[in-house]
Amino acid sequence: DGTISHLTKVAPILKKYGIRASFYVIGASVGNTNDAYLTWAQIRELRDQGHEIGGHTVNHVDLWKLYRDGQTDEDHTTGSFAKATATITAEIVGMKKLAADNGIDIKTFAYPYNYDNDFIKKVTRENGMIPVIPRLGYGSSTFATKHQEALAKILRPRQFTVIMIQGVDRNLEGRDPLNSVRLFERMIADFKRHEDTVAILPYYEAVTYALRAERTSIVLVASEGKRTTYKLVLKDDWGSFPGKVTVTVENPEKYVGVEVNGKPVAKDQEVEAGVYNFNTGDTITLIEK
Repeated sequence: DGTISHLTKVAPILKKYGIRASFYVIGASVGNTNDAYLTWAQIRELRDQGHEIGGHTVNHVDLWKLYRDGQTDEDHTTGSFAKATATITAEIVGMKKLAADNGIDIKTFAYPYNYDNDFIKKVTRENGMIPVIPRLGYGSSTFATKHQEALAKILRPRQFTVIMIQGVDRNLEGRDPLNSVRLFERMIADFKRHEDTVAILPYYEAVTYALRAERTSIVLVASEGKRTTYKLVLKDDWGSFPGKVTVTVENPEKYVGVEVNGKPVAKDQEVEAGVYNFNTGDTITLIEK
């Protein structure tokens, strides 16, 4: 939600363990220091520490409920459905614009109460943001149970787990342990102990990393004589995300050269014979003997 504890309590713990995270802020609450919310300057400070700043609507509206209630206008004659969809769009687009006006580029969007639907996610994507879809949320369950569940999930090979935590702003014993600073640090320390097998990343980086390997297509562009050209394309419902992709050329002995974007492949791009590190969007040309 963007409370001051994000900067004063959470960020120092993350820094201590060398971990970066995503913080989702409510636009209209920014600067409300009476209720302990961050200012835009403090939000930029979080960003400058390497954390991601994401959107959480302008007014913390339950977008799914808005859409559901608007559907009572079944024949779309009363205007309630149009009003509901317009409000949803304004909450999402308005948050992105408000952040941009204050120097923050929002790339991912978390919905209040974690409720969404296809229309809500469509509006988010059409405005250049990725919907946050939590795989494991810290809600009303006891910390110990969720903590072990999270640890078990992230240690599975090739497992992509999103851990969402609602507030870390009190250090209470025996009451509301979810929000305990002490227990939050214990969780982070446990994750850190497994850093040789687990990568902990802000949401945008994690999602785009996961998508590159799974959603990259190699598209034939042209074939002329002994030169065959391909393009690395990454495209799905969330949009295109540039990034490194490892490409293996079958039967490399058939080729006398490999070019990337019209130039000979650089030595630092070749991992081993026939295996290269390229970027999505690159044009690759294989030259036969």
